[in-house]
Amino acid sequence: SDFNELVEETDKHREKAGRPKIYLITDKGVRNIKTFQGHKPAFREIKILPNIIRQKSALIIYEEKLVIFSIGKNTFSTVIKSREVSGMVKTIFDMLWESIK
Repeated sequence: SDFNELVEETDKHREKAGRPKIYLITDKGVRNIKTFQGHKPAFREIKILPNIIRQKSALIIYEEKLVIFSIGKNTFSTVIKSREVSGMVKTIFDMLWESIK
């Protein structure tokens, strides 16, 4: 599936980057995805939102890049390389991360 291909591609990029820790904010549906089952705090931290996310898209922030992708009906991805844009989105992510208990 497109999602499995995305996970495999992400793993390749993480390997090249020295396998940095991943921080995910998502809904409880992630628990049904084999890749994300099991607690691996050294590898990733996941915070679960109280409501279901209906969108089939996500953001990835790394280095000075923001990746926007969709695995919906029309699968696509794009990369924005901008320290300012990735910094702004990371600030919003950090605020949301801290607000989820």
